[in-house]
Amino acid sequence: MNTVLLPCDSPRGIILLFLGWGTGLKPFLHLRKPGYDILLINDYRDFSPENLESRLRAIRDDRFRDTGEEYAETIVIAWSFGVRAAHDFLRSTRWNVTLRLAVNGTLSHIDAKRGIPPEIFNGTLENLSSPTLKKFRLRCVGNMAAYKKLFPEVESENIDSLKEELRWFASLDLVADTSLWDKAIIGLDDHIFPPDNQMLAWEGTDIYPLGATAHFPDFGKIITEFVADKRRVADKFGCTRRNYTRNADAQKLTAQSLFEYLWQTAGKRLTENRRTLTVLEAGHGDGTFTRRYFPDLSPFIKKLVLADISQDAYLPSAGGCDEGERGIGLQTVVGDVESGEFASRWLTEETYDMILSASMLQWLNSPSAFLGKCCRALRSGGVIAIAYYGEGTLTELIAAGGSGLKYPSMRRMTDIARKAGLDVEIAESEDIVLEFDSAMDALRHLKLTGVNALPKDSSPADTRRIIRDWPLDTQGKATLTFRPVYLIITKNRKELTKS
Repeated sequence: MNTVLLPCDSPRGIILLFLGWGTGLKPFLHLRKPGYDILLINDYRDFSPENLESRLRAIRDDRFRDTGEEYAETIVIAWSFGVRAAHDFLRSTRWNVTLRLAVNGTLSHIDAKRGIPPEIFNGTLENLSSPTLKKFRLRCVGNMAAYKKLFPEVESENIDSLKEELRWFASLDLVADTSLWDKAIIGLDDHIFPPDNQMLAWEGTDIYPLGATAHFPDFGKIITEFVADKRRVADKFGCTRRNYTRNADAQKLTAQSLFEYLWQTAGKRLTENRRTLTVLEAGHGDGTFTRRYFPDLSPFIKKLVLADISQDAYLPSAGGCDEGERGIGLQTVVGDVESGEFASRWLTEETYDMILSASMLQWLNSPSAFLGKCCRALRSGGVIAIAYYGEGTLTELIAAGGSGLKYPSMRRMTDIARKAGLDVEIAESEDIVLEFDSAMDALRHLKLTGVNALPKDSSPADTRRIIRDWPLDTQGKATLTFRPVYLIITKNRKELTKS
């Protein structure tokens, strides 16, 4: 096993990039992600999860030698045959993995229906030479220009070592259970892992097809789009909080609907119990949802934990909720709810009677993994009420060539809750469509609400192109579609626990 660290300044997390077979390291050495170290992993001949864990501990100890800290989160991105190797690591690791992303690979890595057909694999192994390796790499990238840019001459490669590595992959069992994985990227022009095979292999997982993408994708773009820049999110929210509160029309409607679903499901039980509730709200932001539920729920709350990544988030004591006069114990937490530190301190088993979140989960690297932690932190009889923006949100921006978040599917989220033994009482979505006089006004609205509408490195020309290509309705108006998903999840449907 070979590992190479691409360090960043002041890391908060680490990305483990499990590479495929036969490409070497050169095409990946340029990769960077602000706030994240990147560890390249290849040459799996002596790979084992234990070996990788040992190297990770050594890297962590070296990177945080002066502070004794930990990586807040670990991201796993695995490509091609690296997907199968990464799966063994995920099955055993205790590191705080917040995103598990497969790229053009499957867990049934050598299989006629769900991987590389065995006859293709065997032919590659039996006939491997410098010329056939060059042919393989050319098929990976799709054209000669990309090949010359990415790969050195293959004559310097150790063909015997590459054959040995292929035999190692051939020794691995095929895996059918994909539940450990969050998302799968499938290049529709992949000539190594047939796209149809990948589609079948990843059924039940959130799939992101990429048209005209070869087996070797743009990893820089994937890391940018699929790994949340949480520091930027926090900074942008801090700069736009007041504007957000004035302009977050969709978020206000979402908060109102979520409260109505919550009250419809749990209101009777709440009113029949004395004040005993311990409540966590994740991502309270500007307090849009907090202000909506607090007047009605406060008679039943004894402890309220408000957590947000931004230090500029709303505080009830400054906003008229008068929690002190009502005898409520209020705790505010500034931090990343996906971090290992947050999970170990604030998401311990059976801690809360109610867990709430509105318009936040789509910013996480793995909303489904966070939901799983919330399920474990819920007491018997408790309620999880969340609203997040799902597939179909900001379709106009994406149609115009802008970048959107990778929104979690309702199916994936409900599967997580049910596998944790909880009951999904409500799983609904709706479209909230905002109308503007022009595309410029629509983009301005996104900026005022702190939404990351354009990439960090976008140019004025990019903005002009998006405005030009923005789809208009029959009245010549520019619209923005938000598709909130509402989930009300209960644990055993018992009455809320009294304390």
